[in-house]
Amino acid sequence: MGGVVWYIEFINMDQVIDLTKLYVYIFWEGEVPLYVGLTRNLINRLHSHRINRLSRLSTADRIELISCEETEGRRVERAMITKLRPLFNKNNNPEMCN
Repeated sequence: MGGVVWYIEFINMDQVIDLTKLYVYIFWEGEVPLYVGLTRNLINRLHSHRINRLSRLSTADRIELISCEETEGRRVERAMITKLRPLFNKNNNPEMCN
């Protein structure tokens, strides 16, 4: 049984993960946005999604990362949820709120 492998696409950064930054991350399956999240601990957060094989995100084939300043993280996350309407964000999909 193979592990989950994701292609990470970097947005507005210099192709280097700075573990001290805040990130908005977007899981994609093809052209379908699955989930938008915000984290201060990128490695642990992505690892928690990766090891959960039952996760709905296990079908993701890439992740986009957007580095953010502390003051703009929530705004960027909300803007991406509003724009992309990802399938598995609770505040975008009423069926997920049950």
